[in-house]
This record gives sequence, structure tokens and C-alpha cells, in this order.
Amino acid sequence: MPVPERLSRIADVLHRYASTIVLGLVVVLIWFATRERSVQACGDLKICKEQGLCAGSPPHCEAVRAADCENSLDCKRRGRCVLDGHRCVPDDRYCEQEATCKSTGRCSIVLGPPDRCVAKGDDCLASDACRDKGLCEARDGECVASTPGCEKTAPCKEQGLCVARDGKCVASAEACKASSMCQKQGYCTLMDDWCGVGPNDCERSERCSKFGLCQERKGVCEARSAAECAASLQCRQSGRCGIEKNHCRPTTEAHCSKSERCKTHGECGIYLGMCRPTKAAHCAALPACSESGRCSVKSNRCVATTDAECRASAQCTNEGLCSARGEACAAKADADCRASKVCTEKGQCTAQLGRCRKPFTPRAAPSASASASASAPSSGSGSGSAPAAPSPRDPPRLGGNH
Repeated sequence: MPVPERLSRIADVLHRYASTIVLGLVVVLIWFATRERSVQACGDLKICKEQGLCAGSPPHCEAVRAADCENSLDCKRRGRCVLDGHRCVPDDRYCEQEATCKSTGRCSIVLGPPDRCVAKGDDCLASDACRDKGLCEARDGECVASTPGCEKTAPCKEQGLCVARDGKCVASAEACKASSMCQKQGYCTLMDDWCGVGPNDCERSERCSKFGLCQERKGVCEARSAAECAASLQCRQSGRCGIEKNHCRPTTEAHCSKSERCKTHGECGIYLGMCRPTKAAHCAALPACSESGRCSVKSNRCVATTDAECRASAQCTNEGLCSARGEACAAKADADCRASKVCTEKGQCTAQLGRCRKPFTPRAAPSASASASASAPSSGSGSGSAPAAPSPRDPPRLGGNH
């Protein structure tokens, strides 16, 4: 068909149905202009149950009733129970349930958006920050240091940080002298906001009396003479009676042999600048040799190396630990356990896992006849119960009942 003829036919059809086409377009325009955005109301959606936004139509859902906020899941979970400006907002209970209330004192709500928890009034007093760091005063929504709060903290007693300044606990001259670090380590002089080691502070501290560190040098206590090392507690205890590189150390074996640890641990010789057992004689004189067989020296320690050392010890007689194993005495033979006191007194007569223990006795399994008799029902007179089946070992019965 030629193109002009085809166009002519299309024009005839449009002319014939023009009114119908125009009416259809008008209907479509009216429907598009007046259609609802959603067939559902906000009250039918999850947002009503979860957030209390039950009025209006999506996407403009809002809260208009206090009851909707109080019945919402956000009220139970997050404390958003109060109606404010067409939305459900939290009250102070929300912040009080948060972990930051106890840790940092942020227990009061400030509505936004965004809503946030801040510190107000006495919120800080019950917080961990007040107890641990002295941050007991609320200022600009945060907990900051107060002098009464600083004075109650452990850092005040230990480090002298007892005065509040610029929101933090800092040191004072009086607090430094009263602190435990002054007594123990010589941090007695105020330096800026901290306690440091000043002249003559080391001499009055325990670092001098206990460790012989009686001289201040670059803010640290060091040893300055062999006489002060010899007068210290660690000279008597562990032989640190000489001086070397500003520290108290044993410099002769006499320092070690006169110490208390020589008598108790055999540390009577010098090894790498420390008192340690270096000879078998150091260990043989110890109570640990006669008690637990640790009579030999190995790697600068007193250990048990032979069965003879273990058999001569009290542990062999008392506990049956008569054999050397792994640098200690252990029980290997049942005969050693039977000859010991733990066998006669406590019944521990078998060597198991290096100790004398009570012998393991497995529980006996019940016999077949005992199991059968236990499971068979009892035949009481007049009970009407069936007679028990004969055991396979019983001979068959012949004739009637006798």
C-alpha cells in the first residue's frame, strides 16, 4: 500500500474516534493528579510499632499521641518514650541505662537532633571517672577534675596528683612529699604538674635503704658508693654488696656466701654478675638436698640428677619419690611406694604418673544370672503376674507343678 494512502486511513481513524481518545486522556490525567501516594496509613506500618510514628501517610509519618511513644519498641529498648515536636524522644532514663553513664557520668539527655547524653549536676559523682581519675564536677556536658575528687583517688596517694587544674588532677609540692612514690622511689619534688626526683630525695627513700640507690642523677636514683650498697637490705638478702656501673651487685664470692639466699637457695657463687649456685657443695648444704634430693648443680640451679640423691632424701621415705626424673625426684617403682609412709598411712601404694597413688580398681560388671534375676518381675501370691521364664542353666520342668 502506498504511503499516502496509509496516512489517509490513519487520519480517518483518528477523526472517527477523536472524542473517545480525548475522554480517555482526561480520565488518565484526573487519576494521576488525585491518586494517593500509598494505600496504607502510617499506623499500619512497622514504623508505628517500632518508633511510635503512627500519624500521616508515608513517607511523612509522625507522632501525635504520647501513648504511641510509650507503647513503641523504642521506648522499651532506648527510652524514647516522650512526645516532643511530632517525634518520640528519650528522657534521662535512656542515658542512665547507657554504659557511658557509669563510666563517664553522661547521664542526662539533651534533645537535638541529634539527641545526646551529657553530664549535668551530680551525674559525675557516681561515675567511674570520679572514683578513678577525680573527674567529679560537671562542666559543659563533661566530667572534669575537682580538688575534692582528686584527693580521694589512688593517683593522689601514689603519685601526688591531688589538685584540680584545667580539668585535670595535677601534683602539688605538699602532695608529692606525702605520696607513696616519694617514700618508695624518691619522687618527692614538684616539677611542673608532676612529682620528680630532686636533690637528696633518693637518700630518704626506700630505694636507698633497700637497694642502695642513694644518689640522684638525671631524675633517677643510682648507687654512688660501695658503703651504701653494703648497708642495703638486698646486700643481706641476695649479696648485692658491691658497686658496678652505678648499681649494687656482688663483686666477690664473699658477698654471695654471706647472704641469706646462700643458706636458703644455694646462691653462694657469682655467675654473670648475680649470686647463683656454681658448685655441687652449694646445693649439698641446703635443706632442699636432704628433703627433696636437689643436691647437684645444673644450669646454676639446684636439681636432682641421680637416683642415689633421691633415695637419701626425706621424700623417698615419706612419699616414695626415690627416682630422678626431669631434674626432680619421682615415684617409678611400686616397691618404693609400698615402703613409704603414704602407703601405710593413706593407702597410696602404686606408682602412677610420678606419684604414689591408690591403685585403680575397675568396677566389676554384673554377672548374667544377677542381671536376669534383677530384671525378672517378682511373683507375689494372687498378683496375677506371669511366672518368670526359666534360666538357660535350669533344667526343663516335666509334668505338673509339685
